[in-house]
Amino acid sequence: MEAYVDRNRLVLEILEELKVTAAGQPAAASEIDTVDKSLDSALKELAARHIVPIADADAIPAEYLTALSQALARMMANKFSISNEETEAMFAKEDSPFSPENRLRAIKNSGPAYVPQVPDYF
Repeated sequence: MEAYVDRNRLVLEILEELKVTAAGQPAAASEIDTVDKSLDSALKELAARHIVPIADADAIPAEYLTALSQALARMMANKFSISNEETEAMFAKEDSPFSPENRLRAIKNSGPAYVPQVPDYF
């Protein structure tokens, strides 16, 4: 399994989450361009809201892919004329513990918050 995914893979995952493209089907260049133009500002918003910081869109930890693509799809749904009602039906509400945003927070915070101790033998 790959450790990191790139921007192109994330864009395709977002389009699949929005059901703009079916799994395995090629996306139109205009759809890819629409998502790609909004990606950087959406990632900055997620970092500013303390959900998940993504420093490099071409090196996204693979464990973030599903939840991140769902969170970004929710943010970009209006660009594809998907109503708020449809968006809420597709993704758990943000206050739900199973929402993409809360799943990202859980993944981000799941590592140790300390440096493992190394015993010092005399």
